[in-house]
Amino acid sequence: MEIPRDGEANRCIVFDEYRPDNKDFLIGDRKHGLLLVIEVFRDEMEYAMENGSDKLLTKLKEKRFYPYSDLDRESVLR
Repeated sequence: MEIPRDGEANRCIVFDEYRPDNKDFLIGDRKHGLLLVIEVFRDEMEYAMENGSDKLLTKLKEKRFYPYSDLDRESVLR
């Protein structure tokens, strides 16, 4: 997804259901979901659009940039 900003480049983000260790989030006895929002570089978003966000998420995990939103890093595609 892109988030427009007046006079600046759009922000690029990807979403993922966050389930560490494939465990459900329980509050009381009810299951809940947690949506992870990660800001990514434009080239990473374009890669996800062409190849699927799961492929990008795999690359972010391999480089240990998941589940963080930190653009003080190099793109995982470089």
